[in-house]
Amino acid sequence: MRIKQISSYLADNQNINDQMNQCTAPCLCLQDVLFSFSNVVDLMHPSFNKHHAYVAYIAYRIADMYGCNKIDIQNIVLAALLHDIGAFSQRERLSLLEFEGDDTKDDSHAEIGYKLLRNFPPLATAATYIRFHHQYWQPTKFKQTKQANHVLAPIGSYIIHLADRIAVLIRQEENILSQIPRIKSRIAEHHNVFMPELVAAFQEVAEKEEFWLNIVYESLNSILKDEIGLKSILINKDQIDSLTELFRRIIDFRSAFTSMHSNGVAAIASILAKIADFAPEDIHMIRLAGYMHDLGKIGIGLEILEKPEPLVPHEDSVMRAHPYHTDRILRPLPYFDTMRIWAAQHHECLNGKGYPFHTHGDMLSLGSRIIAEADVFTALFEDRPYRKGMPIQDVLTIMQQMVDDKRLDPEIYSWISCNVEEISHECFVIQQASKLEYRSFFSNAKQ
Repeated sequence: MRIKQISSYLADNQNINDQMNQCTAPCLCLQDVLFSFSNVVDLMHPSFNKHHAYVAYIAYRIADMYGCNKIDIQNIVLAALLHDIGAFSQRERLSLLEFEGDDTKDDSHAEIGYKLLRNFPPLATAATYIRFHHQYWQPTKFKQTKQANHVLAPIGSYIIHLADRIAVLIRQEENILSQIPRIKSRIAEHHNVFMPELVAAFQEVAEKEEFWLNIVYESLNSILKDEIGLKSILINKDQIDSLTELFRRIIDFRSAFTSMHSNGVAAIASILAKIADFAPEDIHMIRLAGYMHDLGKIGIGLEILEKPEPLVPHEDSVMRAHPYHTDRILRPLPYFDTMRIWAAQHHECLNGKGYPFHTHGDMLSLGSRIIAEADVFTALFEDRPYRKGMPIQDVLTIMQQMVDDKRLDPEIYSWISCNVEEISHECFVIQQASKLEYRSFFSNAKQ
């Protein structure tokens, strides 16, 4: 069933084709995205404040003092910004902040992080550094059993491991300069853990107060970009899809309950965009928005995402911030501006009672409205920690009530209700495929 495109809804998107044509070789500031991304990851708990940025800066200074070349340093920094991306729960992340007993930690998050990132070419080297970033220089018997015969790790992995352990020793409530002797002493005590030449490089750079003051400086990310001289990483159109797929897997693979969600939203949004007679380029862009819409959830631990009962007010406040963080992560990518708006507005309502921007009425583009309704349909249709997926008639009843309350667009709802067999079948197929993908990924990650 085809319905003519509603041009008034596309007012803020009318230049999308021109934008894409002008960006045949888009210059995407991937490093800016990763700075924002790592900052959001560290919002999971106050104890993680700027942890990834701390590790990135410390690793940069050690690598520079050790004599690594510029390309190696850039890959080390990119790896440091993402080194704990495979740790999905608050509990797991908190355990990684404990310096003592490091040799008995479960470092499966490093393998998961590696497998998430390895197929995206600009991060392939960084992925390998992440894979071994908890490997000891002289592993204990326990570590030898965990790390297949103790293969020699890349130097970048040893640098990130040392930087990570230095970072967890920093007490944010204390003056940083007063902590220098304690931190240097603790690192020196663990002679079997860290590569001696890297410890020597750290001890040398640690003599400079400027090094320590930079770590806790408010604008640490700007210092990193200025000092390392990271250039924009050029991503061609094929790699844009790969980047989107990378983010989709990072979002969805955090939980069995979320493993199918972004795929479902993207597929349904594409069907609705075709009904609205979107141009092929716009259909592609709305599919990307479906993949990216929950990107801000990387800062939410599994304790909330998988909670089997209603969220308490504090937890609900954490959850309501995720569209804002989706917007902030994607802002450094001008090429994605239209898609960013569609993705970040998926919890806005026509009556202005949505969140977090309270965009309403005609200010909401057709793309934003489509993503919102695709998100609602998929969320109701799929299993959640607190309930099973709903029958189609119940899904439609709830969505009709949301239309009556002026939360959802009535015309888009009519497209869904008139094409519900096709849409529900597509959603079911996506669910099954996504479940298999999720199980396969984690089965391989544990081998």
